[in-house]
Amino acid sequence: AAAAAAYSEYSCNGTTGNYTARDAFGANLARLTAELPADASTSPSLYASAAIGASPDKVFALALCRGDITDARTCSGCLDNAFTQLRALCAGERDATFFHDLCTLRYSGEDFLARPDDNNPVINAMDVNGSTYAAWDSRNATSRSFFLSLVGTLFGEMSMYGAYNSSVRRFASAVMYINPQLPTVYGLAQCTPDLSPGQCWHCFQGLQEQTRQWYDGREGGRIVGVRCNIRYEGYQFYDGMANVRIGTHGDSSSPTESNED
Repeated sequence: AAAAAAYSEYSCNGTTGNYTARDAFGANLARLTAELPADASTSPSLYASAAIGASPDKVFALALCRGDITDARTCSGCLDNAFTQLRALCAGERDATFFHDLCTLRYSGEDFLARPDDNNPVINAMDVNGSTYAAWDSRNATSRSFFLSLVGTLFGEMSMYGAYNSSVRRFASAVMYINPQLPTVYGLAQCTPDLSPGQCWHCFQGLQEQTRQWYDGREGGRIVGVRCNIRYEGYQFYDGMANVRIGTHGDSSSPTESNED
């Protein structure tokens, strides 16, 4: 099957000041641009953070690739592109973030690395154009409660594995079999690996709270933040076998094709 267009989103924070390519901040950012993608892609955790330069022109940054990536070039390529995109989309701004299907990048003149509980910016990327479940009825409290409990179960199991049982990558992929009348659901949850298990779990809990507010019966969606993110779809979008399996497989026609870009 043809791969769907990759998701990407960005955020520019214009309140933290500006820089030029010729000033000290610009030079420090250029060093990060050259070094951070390689550092992350060659790390077993697919993660790197750095602080380069001296105040007031010090640049803080983190780079994270998705935990199912097995090719270092895929990781470094995603982050190279993220730097390129941000330097164009957020030209001259000292705080910028880029989210992509396969990686996350943030750089800033503020030491956000010292705030592990700061997941900002957080973007609601629930798919407003996506299909809703056939049995979904937003006006029916029973229907809403049922589907929220399904999503809650998926996110809860993924979050537990990602925070406490996963490898150094703080990553979980999941598949949930519901019943023959409802499609199989695939999910992913990931934290930056520098978080402790408790910090990772707390970050996921924050996203789950937002899911309860934003969920509107869609068959797929995601909430992305710098420190953690969650995603679910009606098709397998990650590589490899799921870390977490929920329910029993009762539908042999469940989609299994990868939708990697």
